[in-house]
Amino acid sequence: MFDGCLTNLEQWVRTGTLPPKADRIQLENGKIVRDEYGNAKGGIRSPYVDVPVKTYKPASIPCPSCEPKDRCARCSPWCVLLGNSAPLDETQLKDLYGNHDGYVAKFNASADKMFEDGFVTQADLELMKTGAADSDVFR
Repeated sequence: MFDGCLTNLEQWVRTGTLPPKADRIQLENGKIVRDEYGNAKGGIRSPYVDVPVKTYKPASIPCPSCEPKDRCARCSPWCVLLGNSAPLDETQLKDLYGNHDGYVAKFNASADKMFEDGFVTQADLELMKTGAADSDVFR
């Protein structure tokens, strides 16, 4: 998605074409509002959030395998800075998508919307769709 950001920035500088806008991430009492899967509401809606297979945890919270120390115990110290994720369980995935093809269809529809809204390039769109098709969701 960085290509889309850079492409939009270049167009803004070269031609004055403003980049696309998205709603801000929703806040309530200074805290991020989350959907039923624990992912943030609002912001740029990527298929990774709108068609979830994981709950994305905010930065500065160690991953579940870490103890609350200044270093990550088993994965990487980067999870404390960059956040981490926890997979949805198989029952949730079946309820959401039914099977791999159902997941890919919903993912692709969300990715197409992101492309239509101008947030990703054609090359990014194709990479995202290939990644979904090749994913291990239900495999």
